[in-house]
Amino acid sequence: MRRALEGNCGSAQEPRVWLVRNPILMALKMQMSQARAIAAATLLGGRLAPGDLKFDDSRIRSDQFHLLALSKDNGPVFKVWHDGKITNCIVGFEKCRRFLQANSGSLRADTVDFSKIIPHGFLRAMEGVLHQKYRQLFISAMRGVSLDEHEAELKVIIRRKLSALELDCDVPEKQIARVMKAAATDIMLRLVYGVDANTEFGKILIAAHDKYVPDAMPMVVRESEILNFAALRQLLDQRMAAISAGQRSAPSLLESILEKGTPDPTVLGNLVQMVQFGRYDTHGLWRWIVHFMSGQPELMNAIAAEGDLDQRRKLAQMAVYEVLRMSQAEAIVRIVTKPFLFEGHAFTRRTRVRLCIWESHRDERSFAAPDDFHHERFQSGMPGADRYAPLGMDHHLCLGASWTYVLGAMFIECLAERYELRILKSA
Repeated sequence: MRRALEGNCGSAQEPRVWLVRNPILMALKMQMSQARAIAAATLLGGRLAPGDLKFDDSRIRSDQFHLLALSKDNGPVFKVWHDGKITNCIVGFEKCRRFLQANSGSLRADTVDFSKIIPHGFLRAMEGVLHQKYRQLFISAMRGVSLDEHEAELKVIIRRKLSALELDCDVPEKQIARVMKAAATDIMLRLVYGVDANTEFGKILIAAHDKYVPDAMPMVVRESEILNFAALRQLLDQRMAAISAGQRSAPSLLESILEKGTPDPTVLGNLVQMVQFGRYDTHGLWRWIVHFMSGQPELMNAIAAEGDLDQRRKLAQMAVYEVLRMSQAEAIVRIVTKPFLFEGHAFTRRTRVRLCIWESHRDERSFAAPDDFHHERFQSGMPGADRYAPLGMDHHLCLGASWTYVLGAMFIECLAERYELRILKSA
């Protein structure tokens, strides 16, 4: 018999605090940026994308449909003022892909600079030959880690963590988040490091990751992050020594890499970041799953009752795809490093480009009734990249995409077999 699990499930995103900015200075900065951009566009022989710039960009944060509305008013390429920069937005996957293919050499990822702690930086910020080298290394290593071999233990981890919520049916959202993060952390330690989170060394690793950055990534790499990251790297060196000495448990990404030779500091640094990002992104998706699946009792019952394991996985996988389409993916952001023209629009140096993933998934030409949850739309599998791209595009497509889909499906199966979901109140 399944137990009712009720909770207060608002947005799966953590609350943010925004500093109040001087409106006069911001308006002046915006006007100066626009004047420079107009001059640069003239030299390029192009024009700026349509769209009015307003220094108060709070609506972009408060209204998820705002950019979608602007795209309908201005066309698929338009500009806004966001986070102190002219931001050119592009809606539509076919157009986004063409844009990246044509101009990748003139763009860089808008992400944190990790070069202080990782020699060549974070993989998602690399470009060119360097990016190809490290990306291929990780792709090859990930082929050596089969989630099928881990599935039984991964489900044990999920079930064990979820059982902590059974003490009280009215579960606060923060408690749900903590439990899911703990489960995601245990799973990442197993898959990436090959470490059991319940061992003494596993607990030390978790404490070190929490001290480094409790959630996601630092906005700026400061002295404290440098010191905490160094401590994590020492633990990783200990783990490599243990594997080399034959102390192996489950097949892991680290072990797969070691089979190809001694990894350099850039590889090891990125492994640490994979655990850090992986545990955060996974539990973020799971929170969205709880939110949406609480409104799909018939689907949950169908998954629970399905005796064919392959069909059960297919139903759960379809639900994961739809959750990702509905809310998880937001945008790919790049900074223009060299000016260029795209479809007559001038993209000037130092401006930002926002490839609108969430808005592109709400295109009714690709998905009928795009604002409604319909897992059946994925009955025939995942659509092509011109319609669906929840985990990135081009050469920066998420390395762990397949893990994300499978872990999401496992989580749904564990929920369906034991729990009923209801939202008592919505934030």
